Amino acid sequence: MSDSFKFIITVSGQSQAYRIGVNNTIVIGRSNEEGQLVVNNPSISRKHLSITARERGLYIEDLGSTNGTLFNGKILNPRQPQLLTTRDVVYLTQNKSVSLSLAGSKVEATPSNTHAKDNTKDLRALLDRKSKVLIGRSSECDIQLDDLRVSRKHALVSKVAGKVVVEDLNSSNGVFVNGRRISGKQELKDRDTVVIGLYAFSLTGTLRDLQRENAISAVNIKKVFENGYTGLQTTSLDFPYRQFIALMGPSGCGKSTLLKALNGDSPPTHGTIKIFGLEMQSHFEMIKHIIGYVPQENIVHEELTVKQSLYYSAKIRLPEDSSEDEIETRITEVLKSLRIDTDVIRNTKISSLSGGQKKRVSIAVELLTKPKILFLDEPTSPLDPETIEEFLNCIQELCQEGTTVIMVTHKPEDLNYVDRVVFMGVNGYLSYDGPKDDLLAHYNKKNLIQIYSLLSEKEKSRKWYDLWTSGKANTNNEFKKVEIKHSSVSFFYQTYWLTLRYLSIKTGNTKNALLLLLQPVLIAVLISLSYPHLIEKIPALGYDSLIEEPKIGVLFLMAIAAIWFGVSNSAKEIVGEKDIAKREFMVNLRLGSYLLSKQIVLLLLSAIQLLIFLAILFLVFTDLNNFSLQYAVLMLVSLCAVQYGLLLSALTATVEEVMSLLPIALMPQIILSGILQPLESELTIFLSYLTLGRWGTELLARAQDIHASTPLFTDYLNELLYPDDAEVFETASNSANIMAMIILFFIMAIGVRILVKRKTSPKY
Repeated sequence: MSDSFKFIITVSGQSQAYRIGVNNTIVIGRSNEEGQLVVNNPSISRKHLSITARERGLYIEDLGSTNGTLFNGKILNPRQPQLLTTRDVVYLTQNKSVSLSLAGSKVEATPSNTHAKDNTKDLRALLDRKSKVLIGRSSECDIQLDDLRVSRKHALVSKVAGKVVVEDLNSSNGVFVNGRRISGKQELKDRDTVVIGLYAFSLTGTLRDLQRENAISAVNIKKVFENGYTGLQTTSLDFPYRQFIALMGPSGCGKSTLLKALNGDSPPTHGTIKIFGLEMQSHFEMIKHIIGYVPQENIVHEELTVKQSLYYSAKIRLPEDSSEDEIETRITEVLKSLRIDTDVIRNTKISSLSGGQKKRVSIAVELLTKPKILFLDEPTSPLDPETIEEFLNCIQELCQEGTTVIMVTHKPEDLNYVDRVVFMGVNGYLSYDGPKDDLLAHYNKKNLIQIYSLLSEKEKSRKWYDLWTSGKANTNNEFKKVEIKHSSVSFFYQTYWLTLRYLSIKTGNTKNALLLLLQPVLIAVLISLSYPHLIEKIPALGYDSLIEEPKIGVLFLMAIAAIWFGVSNSAKEIVGEKDIAKREFMVNLRLGSYLLSKQIVLLLLSAIQLLIFLAILFLVFTDLNNFSLQYAVLMLVSLCAVQYGLLLSALTATVEEVMSLLPIALMPQIILSGILQPLESELTIFLSYLTLGRWGTELLARAQDIHASTPLFTDYLNELLYPDDAEVFETASNSANIMAMIILFFIMAIGVRILVKRKTSPKY
């Protein structure tokens, strides 16, 4: 592999080839300075264009030339490095008399290393020769797309009975025809457009690289919340590919609202958004895979190591057919790009990393899928000045390698690293969108603090908004929501990897795991100290003989302990990772897989706790019967309790809230069970039927008496719970008790599903 690149300068039809070594820069212009390539043309500036060779390719940068540089027919943004490929056309003059082209490079000459075999032909020409055209990531494909968002064998275009048909080969990220994701096969017409990844195909046209379009085009978008408050006034923006853009403004100006509107987290109520020329509303299922989003909160599980976090994220986000080598290579690429690829960092738990390292790991998770657009919400807020510089240098390099970055920030020093600024005033008024160097002059201010102060007043904010938008189109068209299908990723595949990740999280915190295992020991010992005997012999009233009195409190506390294990284990599990889950739902997380993985791991944890707990009790109470049956009853109680805890977690907004709610939620299980005190009012009797403590104690009593000659515990509960109708308990069956608990389980499960979907699912 060569250590240099070859480019060609053509002046008035005369071409000359030049070579440039990696990490070197050549300036093109009219100036005869040392190290500069001189082009004598009156339309060329003295220092017109720079060419820099890096490992990943050749980058050109317009140095603020007077007449500009044409890159594929568009004016190149000044001071913005642009990767040059063999397919790009660059003119240094408006009359196209001076051109620049790449003759050869060290890497594949497309922005994402994506190529197509025989892509100079249209699909119909290929079909005339082969009758079937296979599209995918594998080298076996006729059109090969080297992109991890594309499955190995993604789609098949073929002739069937004189018709052209496209078929989705169970790809992870789908095949789209005219904006709609297809299922199975669909006939293709001449005007139909097929989109796979960021490439578009048609029967009559050649392969179209959508990256040539603007990264984001927002036309008259507006955000009005349900309470009627307008968080974002009518706004239009165009963000070119590979730019580093800062969203700035005083508090309450709508920076985060605009960011979430552009990335689909909270879509606008009016207007249109296009991502690489595709309408976001109708293409969101595809577009979400090329968008990265890091909110203010870190979106990684701190109990995992960096390596574990990235590996599990890759398994969940990348196509199922991604090989272990591909995943490892991608993880290495991402860590290197963020300058954290060391064995020490890889094997360090995220909780032990610095704030800057945690933020970079959050970004690394998003970079796994090679997003073309990365949204960052105030990433530099928790960082110290030295860390900020290194962090923003990494972001600049990401832009140079092909990622468009939109960053919300309030720090003036961050402007030193960005290419472009969008400045907002309070109440969601856009007042500037342009180069960072022109920002102060636009407001006629000396520093950024003065601009913040100016736009903190509503009237002045509106004034600058009117000035900026005057003469621009302002049609307030309604934003149309489109029903989006869920990703076709396998339910069982995702459940499997979510379960493994969640199990790693629970076992990753050794101290917490030991405390969880200590709980059953402590509770069992306390019960043993409180009740010396399960069945105690006492004198019969008025007689010298002894009678046996069952200590129902032991069975009751066993049921309450099972409830405690289930609820306490699960109460923080949804609310504690809501930001992570919300981001993963935006990508491809299945709600059913997510909840089932929680249930599996939490039930496994409860099973271990109950095994320890019951083993100790059976050692202490030698007259306890039927270990396996008692254990099965406690597992059923704990299963319902886990769902109860998940319901509490889904109901609350913070971990502090759920911990405050936990005692309130558990007390009714004790008081309303009817075991401690007979229930007399109809309301309390009805409520007792909703408690796991009641049903669990009844089942434990039956399990204890199943082989006993005298049903002591059953008779005791008979008198306690059903004093007015003794036959009710006698005729009630275990199956009725079990059915009651199953009904409670499914009621809670439905509630959890509804609440989690409402909180975390994408708004499209």
